[in-house]
Amino acid sequence: MARGSGPNPFYVLQPAFTAGEISNAVANRVDLDKYQYALLTAENCYIRPYGPVYRRSGTVYCIATKYADKRCILAGFNFTDDINYLLEIGDQYIRIHRNGEYLGIEIVTPFTESDLEKLRFAQSADVIYITSGSYPVKQLARYSETDWKFGDFEITHAYFEDEVMMDLVESAVYTSPGDYTYTVPKDGRYTIEVAGAGGGGSGVARKASDKQSSGGTGGRGGFYSFEMDLTEGDSFPVTVGAGGKGGAVHYGAGYGNAGGNGGSSSAFGWVAQGGGGATAAYSEEHGAKNGSDGINYGNGGIGGKKGVAYDDNNLSGTDGANGWVTIAFQDNPKVTPSSTTGTVTITSNRPIFNEGLIDGNIRLTHEVESSSVELNLKDNATGTTGAVVVGESWKVISGGTWTGSFQVQKSEDGTTWKEYRKYSATNNFNATESGTVTDTTYLRIEASITSGDLTVTLTALPYTKDGTAKIVSYIDEYNIKAMVNEPFGSTESTTTYAFGAWNSNFGYPKTVCFFQDRLCFGGNNKRPYMVWMSRSGDYPNFGVEKVSGTVTDDSAIAASFISRKQFDILHLIPSVDLLVLTQGNEWIVSGSEVVTPTNITPKMQTTRGCSNCEPLTIGNRIVFVQGRGSTVRDMGYSFETDSYGGMELTILAGQIIKGLSITDSAYKQEPDSIIYFVRSDGTIACLSYIREQEVYAWSRIITDGEFEAVVNIPEGDEDSVYVVVKRVVNGETVRYIERFDNNYDGDAPNDYVMLDCAKKYDMDEATNIVTGLGHLAGNNITVLGDGRVLRNYKVLDDGTVELPIQIKRAVAGLPYTMNIELPNVEIQLQDGTMQGRFKQVSEAILRIENTLGGEVGTEFGNQDAIAYDEFSVTENMKLYSGDKTATPPAGGFDRDGRLCITSTEPYPFNLLSVTRKVTFGG
Repeated sequence: MARGSGPNPFYVLQPAFTAGEISNAVANRVDLDKYQYALLTAENCYIRPYGPVYRRSGTVYCIATKYADKRCILAGFNFTDDINYLLEIGDQYIRIHRNGEYLGIEIVTPFTESDLEKLRFAQSADVIYITSGSYPVKQLARYSETDWKFGDFEITHAYFEDEVMMDLVESAVYTSPGDYTYTVPKDGRYTIEVAGAGGGGSGVARKASDKQSSGGTGGRGGFYSFEMDLTEGDSFPVTVGAGGKGGAVHYGAGYGNAGGNGGSSSAFGWVAQGGGGATAAYSEEHGAKNGSDGINYGNGGIGGKKGVAYDDNNLSGTDGANGWVTIAFQDNPKVTPSSTTGTVTITSNRPIFNEGLIDGNIRLTHEVESSSVELNLKDNATGTTGAVVVGESWKVISGGTWTGSFQVQKSEDGTTWKEYRKYSATNNFNATESGTVTDTTYLRIEASITSGDLTVTLTALPYTKDGTAKIVSYIDEYNIKAMVNEPFGSTESTTTYAFGAWNSNFGYPKTVCFFQDRLCFGGNNKRPYMVWMSRSGDYPNFGVEKVSGTVTDDSAIAASFISRKQFDILHLIPSVDLLVLTQGNEWIVSGSEVVTPTNITPKMQTTRGCSNCEPLTIGNRIVFVQGRGSTVRDMGYSFETDSYGGMELTILAGQIIKGLSITDSAYKQEPDSIIYFVRSDGTIACLSYIREQEVYAWSRIITDGEFEAVVNIPEGDEDSVYVVVKRVVNGETVRYIERFDNNYDGDAPNDYVMLDCAKKYDMDEATNIVTGLGHLAGNNITVLGDGRVLRNYKVLDDGTVELPIQIKRAVAGLPYTMNIELPNVEIQLQDGTMQGRFKQVSEAILRIENTLGGEVGTEFGNQDAIAYDEFSVTENMKLYSGDKTATPPAGGFDRDGRLCITSTEPYPFNLLSVTRKVTFGG
């Protein structure tokens, strides 16, 4: 159709708005299915998942935050289905609120304003766990409505790992023959030992007459021990000599074969000669000559033994021992406890301690030697031994001929004893038994005999003992005080020690969740890519238990989440699987089987990366803000790919976050499944999200101030969204906690709150004085009184407002404006598209429900009000439902055909559909 032809009206229907606000870059994509349901502007409105767009509700004023000049965040504490609390968390405090009212309970915390964005929460029953990365894990517990306790989460058994040990320079030990290169790992003094190999023993000559001599023994290799100062990075050759070969037996007259000479060993210019091989032995009982020694070391081989039968197998000489070289760093730190129990001083020979270790844990490992007790009884006698401490294995042996019984008794504390094993005899039995224990145990013998002689020996076999303690104070670089949790094995010095995974030096857990009845911590400063899981059902216990050398399935777990790069773990999301979100990728730990220390396999899923903003779990999917905070994605499991994936939810609305970041989020399930994202500019970006219906529609919320925090709290049968808003009132900056009102379905205007920072009144007697508005003192407000709009009334310093009429029901607060803009009109014509053609929107038919107010035009600022007969009634004003025909202000033709709808009055505005009457020409 050419420009200049006669009028040709079309009625173009937009039946729904479920695509939400789209960006200008997408505004020309008339080919997209979502285009016919889109908006170019959706300001101060919500999108219903089933189609309509409606004016967002206002906010109800609750209370001013503790500090007007400092930010705070909001968190939920869900006690029961009916009892839930709002936590106001600010600079070194937590305040408790319920149903929008402050309970007068304030708790002191260490969290400063700068820590708030790092806090993570996980709740179990009436305890909420709080991680920050900067402080030990905290817990907030509710004992009653008025009794709350806050403090450190006491970890009964810390997690220790090899990587957390102080750097030790391990000794280099070379025992296999060959040539090596030793590179010095650290500046310092070293002790070096070099031993030459032993010579081989000689064989014998074996005659049928059975006459022969024993073979000779190979000589000992040389040996040197010395000290040197070495420089890190320098390299030195090392040679280890091979033992001389033993001489073979010779059958018949003559001599057996001689042993071979041992090889020399060398290091740092020192050479230890090998021992000589033994000479042969003559068959007629002439003795062989032993091999000559090196300087003084390295065992030589043993000569062939004198046989007693023709098939004797010991006639050949044995090989000499190989040489060896050891290089030991002298300055490795060693720690020594002053006692094995109680409050102890732990002393180091090196300056390894600092104040950052306080409140952390330390583990000392000792090799405990065997110990025994013995009981000897004769005839009619009884007796009891002292105790032995068994760390792993024990053995009991009895001897003699006796009648009676004896017991192996067991105690956990060395004081209270009970029977563990019992043995009885009547002159015919002695016991030999061994066993193991899972925990350090005291054992002793108690016996009673009526006759005979009894000897019983109980032995605790050698074992490796791990003792742990909590560091309570710092003395100096060489000494600390610690409270022992698990007794140390000895007061001897040890170089085998480790610090717990969490302290000020290494950092504390940064994030937290529960998964498969384990308390899970994610990342610290030293190990930002690590996840630690407590023992099953024992949340304070991060200990690892071994039975017969095997780690038990319920032991604590540590797993690293590293691909080609190390990214910080930011969030742990428990579901069927455990989702681990980092700065650069996303992982899962499968929950299809029980996770154990030997059955945990992290699998990377995507490489998007996550921001600091807390992800949201919605159904079986999560919605998270991508790294750098300017893209929103969802993620869920796909049966088709057997992996997790998702889509970008901001792809059609890039302007929603462009150039900004998202700092906080909350999800309100009922009504309309809406996600609230707080933007860095103080605006809220709203996303109506129902994934299974492919609904993801954006809109924006703007107020006279800046939104800073948001949280959803279940209250009764509905969800309540609370926000922290920074406003300027009477020239002063304030911060308020406010609650978005939940919209109703009735037709009475005063049932709705359509003003911000508002208060609602239902008075017994009509009055023209509204009180209780001190939080808005000095500001001009709007009042909806008995359905009538009263604008621009100033709140006096005492919080009162005087109105020109008397009212009984009122809502008083700050006004805001809803703006909706429909995109270019589009239908397919016989000769092509409507895009680029001149057109005029001459009429709009609005299908609305429970609505009043509103203006319509083809551009903002040039709009006419929608006419309502309801405004003419004098009392009991009702909202309108039905179709309204609106005529935009007269204008010329343009190439767009857009429609702009504005609502400035504090009434609901629910738009179900729009039909535009469009005329071509111009």
